[in-house]
Formats: sequence, structure tokens, C-alpha cells
Amino acid sequence: MYKAHIFHLGDIPIICSFSEGTKSDLTYATDLIKGVEPMKPKITAVFADGGYDGIELHADIYHFLHARPVIDCRENAVLHDDGDVDRIDHWVNKLWKEGRLVHDTLEKKHEFLYKQGRHEQVGMYFRNQNLRDPTFDLVYSRSGDCERIHNNIKNIPINHG
Repeated sequence: MYKAHIFHLGDIPIICSFSEGTKSDLTYATDLIKGVEPMKPKITAVFADGGYDGIELHADIYHFLHARPVIDCRENAVLHDDGDVDRIDHWVNKLWKEGRLVHDTLEKKHEFLYKQGRHEQVGMYFRNQNLRDPTFDLVYSRSGDCERIHNNIKNIPINHG
């Protein structure tokens, strides 16, 4: 069994990779994101199912595509204190010598912390936002169109001859 990992804009697939069916989806996600980045798509959100629910992927989507990660959280997902704004401010303040101020915008703080190697903390923030969002299920329901498109693409017969 094989799986296709597809990034598309609307109905149009723009990048795809294949894996064995037993490989984790997360293994392929960041490479897809990095493949899309040079295209500079004008997007506000990236939708993904629970197979892509990794804290660092939340950060990668924000960092490389400047979009909100809308990833269906796993059943056992928990809020992380390090993803709260006061902890973001704590680390920005702690690293002030590297060039950021606690009074910067939250967006600048996220980029700064990401560049300082604190990817997990940035990802925790975005994952916490999804977990706390009372409208998340409604927002995520838009991903049904994505899944329908993926299924259509995956069902295209391939001539192996």
C-alpha cells in the first residue's frame, strides 16, 4: 500500500509526494510545505487531518507559508503552557540580546523564536489556538472539500506500462 501526500490550492494539486502506507504523514509534511514556499501562495490557512497533527508542523506552516495551520488535533491533544503568550514573552525577553523586544507584535515574536530554534514553542501556540477555538470544528469542516479533491486525485488510474 502507498499513500499520496498532496498540497493543493483549490482544485489544483501543486505538489505531491508518495510514501509507503506505514510511514507517518508527518515525515513528508515539512518537505511539501518547503516545496510550496517558493511559489509564495496567497493563502490564509492550511488544512490537514489528524495524521499531520505535529507541533513542529504547526510552526512550519506559519513560518514558511505565513498561514494559519488548521490541523485536526488528535483525541488526546492537550494545551501546552509554553504555547501561551506569557511564555512566548518570557522567551523573547530572555533572548533580548539576539535582537527582539517583548513589545514587538506577536507575529514578529513567533518568527524570532522560530529562527532561534524554538519551533516547538511556536507550534504549541498555534495548536493551543486550535484547541481553544470554539469555532474550530466549523472552520475545519471546510477541509471536507480538500479530502474530496484528494480522493479524486488518488483514484486516477495510472498506466504502469
